[in-house]
Amino acid sequence: VVATSDGLVAVGVDLASDGPSVVVWETRDGLGWTRTRFVDVFDFGRGFPAAIAVGGPGVVAIGSRGTATAVWIGYLPG
Repeated sequence: VVATSDGLVAVGVDLASDGPSVVVWETRDGLGWTRTRFVDVFDFGRGFPAAIAVGGPGVVAIGSRGTATAVWIGYLPG
């Protein structure tokens, strides 16, 4: 979970679906969470994000893709 100027953003993996899928959530108040538009920006593919941080003009996620370390960069809209 990371704090941005618009609230909080969290990344993770949904293992309950047909196959593992990346989920990215955001909230303004920490109480009501919704799936966010960042998932399209990140284009995680088959990767598994482990952490997220604010960096540059957006957010950066780190994790793994297969046995390799992976980094994804997403830009905050607006």
